[in-house]
Amino acid sequence: SKLIEVLKTFSKTELKEFGKYLDGTSYRKTSKVAMLFQYLKKHHPEFPTNKIDKEFVYKKIFKEKGSNNKKMFDLMYNLFQVIEDFLLKKELEENTIDRNFLMLEILKKRKLDKLFFQKIGGIQKDWNKNTPAGIEQLHNEYKLARTCFMHPHYSLFPGQEIDPNDLLNKIDKYYFSVKLYYSLCLENTQMYVEQAPSNNIYLLNPILELSKKSNFSSSPQILLLANLLKAYKNKTFHEYPNYKNYFFDFIHLYNQNEKHDLISFLQQSLYQNHKNGIANALEEMFLLYKLGFEQGVFIEDGYIGDDIFKNAILIACAIKKLNWCTQFVDEYAIYLKEDIREDIVQLCKAIIAFNQGNYEETLQHLVFVKLQDPVYAIQVKCLQLQAYYELKNYDELFFNMVRSFSSFIQRNKKLSDPYKEAWLNFIKYTHKLYNSKLNQNKKAQELHTKIQNIQNISTKSWLLKKVQELIKVEKTTYF
Repeated sequence: SKLIEVLKTFSKTELKEFGKYLDGTSYRKTSKVAMLFQYLKKHHPEFPTNKIDKEFVYKKIFKEKGSNNKKMFDLMYNLFQVIEDFLLKKELEENTIDRNFLMLEILKKRKLDKLFFQKIGGIQKDWNKNTPAGIEQLHNEYKLARTCFMHPHYSLFPGQEIDPNDLLNKIDKYYFSVKLYYSLCLENTQMYVEQAPSNNIYLLNPILELSKKSNFSSSPQILLLANLLKAYKNKTFHEYPNYKNYFFDFIHLYNQNEKHDLISFLQQSLYQNHKNGIANALEEMFLLYKLGFEQGVFIEDGYIGDDIFKNAILIACAIKKLNWCTQFVDEYAIYLKEDIREDIVQLCKAIIAFNQGNYEETLQHLVFVKLQDPVYAIQVKCLQLQAYYELKNYDELFFNMVRSFSSFIQRNKKLSDPYKEAWLNFIKYTHKLYNSKLNQNKKAQELHTKIQNIQNISTKSWLLKKVQELIKVEKTTYF
């Protein structure tokens, strides 16, 4: 039942708090509602099925033979209602903004006009001193101004004047910011997963044009989000330093989720710069990750996202910060969610081992990775193929992996076409390199030119490194 589902989420502390709260209601300790709670509390949090069978519980509470479904339903309903009231009270205690708005409604209904406008002034003063984080705050500022403006006695209280145009400007700033933010999230996701393009989003292009105007460009959120979205659409990220500086200058305006996403957008900007051959892009990505971890941007509700964790390892390995990688896994693995922690740790250890040149160890770690996500599956298959390339006497496994890896990508409908193309190009040229290495057919220089000229190809730097090794072998053989 929903009663059990909600109680499962309670911590031991919350159970104690609720017990005290229940004592303060009309349901005293001797009431059937209190008895039902005390009974269920004993079986928290597992709630074994045989112990919460309705007929069984009915006999425990009412001390009667048989069962009465209506009595039991009423009892459960009443307890659930008290739990709802408790959770609402608890949430209002923790959420100052919602509590303040609710208090304004109470003061308005009771016609306590003076206290109402004093409360509004106090809220505004607090926000000026310490602005709450998050784009949603732009909506709160509009909501506060509207609550004041719509009060029936608004005109009787001097000092509360609000220009209607200012009211409209506040809601526009919120609407523009949230529209740009989610459009940017969509653009970022499209780099990997097939989705409808953001060009189909209603009013997005007019908003991008209007964001240049002074009344909107003065908003830090709109300015940053609009510029990032334009960069994504135009695929030009040369202004990354400005985006990064502007983000960290106004980092206090974003909540934890927004900080996480904006770091992701900045990382994607650097990745595109790296693909376009811009120097030091990977070093900048590593510094961005370090800064994000140092400022706690990536830790949300006590956890680090598995994608952030893995990408930090990939970037650090790319610039040979291998000692940092080992220390990072040891220090931050506890922040991964328990159900995927071992998989992610083993994958990251495989990545580190590969970059250390320990290819057998790489394969040993990959055996323990059971993640079903297609992006992770690609990472595992990529490492396997690379390890087979590096090791001797793995010809059959290498060619089998080429076929299965290609088939996996081609059949997966969730991946975007550009993302598929990049990995299929990787497989194609890894295959060609392997044949060249086996046959010594003097085509390494030709392969180098082809790989160098391909824009959309994954692990390009590794491929170029391998082809350079073949070119050296060719020259040595020739001379």
